[in-house]
Amino acid sequence: MKKTVFAILTLTIVAVFILSPISYAQPYGKGLYGITKYGSQTSLTINTNGNITIPNITPTQSGTLGTGASIVTVGSTDVMGYKLYISAYPNIYMNNLGYHIQPSANTYTYPTGVSTIPSGTSLEVNHWGFNTDGGTNFAGLTSTSLDNLIYSTTAPTSGHNTTVTYGLNVNLATPAGQYTAQVIYTAVPQTD
Repeated sequence: MKKTVFAILTLTIVAVFILSPISYAQPYGKGLYGITKYGSQTSLTINTNGNITIPNITPTQSGTLGTGASIVTVGSTDVMGYKLYISAYPNIYMNNLGYHIQPSANTYTYPTGVSTIPSGTSLEVNHWGFNTDGGTNFAGLTSTSLDNLIYSTTAPTSGHNTTVTYGLNVNLATPAGQYTAQVIYTAVPQTD
């Protein structure tokens, strides 16, 4: 009898404005003449295409990789641009819903990958991670909101799409079931 693993990533989005009442002088030639860094007309928007489902994975002894992708769209009128971050919430684990609902000694979770580079290494067996190039190498996530920078720009944009691919690599040692994790995207204006 084959067992299957099914994963759902619940996405939460956050847009953060960090305003400082202090103005800093720029070196000659580095400033932006006549442009307000923050003002009543500055906006920052962030959207996703919803929760991600990694289709059923039929594990093998050496591990089987399943993937699913999310598109994050950020728009900013800030002349300094923005930075886009990703983090796991509230921790780095993908939990088995069946065991998670009724905790027991058999509770099973998948930790996030070990690599910290978004397209760094192949995903370890019984781990999950992300990349931004659509490839087969993945990085792990931290649960600190501004640790994992996935995109930045130094110019305004009406809506830039960043594709984030999630991977889950499982083998026969793990229980079948539905697993879930939460991911937060955070967009912040550039401040330097």
